Amino acid sequence: LFFLLYICCALCSCCYAILFTLRETLYASTEVSSVIVPGAMGEYEVTADHVPIVAELKAGTMTIKHSDGEDEKYFVPGGFSLTHEGSTTVS
Repeated sequence: LFFLLYICCALCSCCYAILFTLRETLYASTEVSSVIVPGAMGEYEVTADHVPIVAELKAGTMTIKHSDGEDEKYFVPGGFSLTHEGSTTVS
C-alpha cells in the first residue's frame, strides 16, 4: 500500500512529492512535474493547478514524472486518489 502526497506551490508553480508506505518513506520533498494515476475510468495526469477530483483507482502503474525528465513507476493495487487545491493523496 503506497501513499503519495503531491503538493504544489501556488506562488512558483513547482510541485513536490512525498511517497511512503506504512513501513518506510521512499522519498520526501522531491520536486516533480506531474503524476499519472491509473483511475478506474481511465488514467489521468495530475499537474500543478489540476481541478479537484476524487477518483477510484484500478490496479495499474502510477508514474511519477520528475522535473529532470526521469520517470519512476510503482504498481498500485487499487484504492483512491484525492486531488484538492494544492495537493494530491493516493491511498
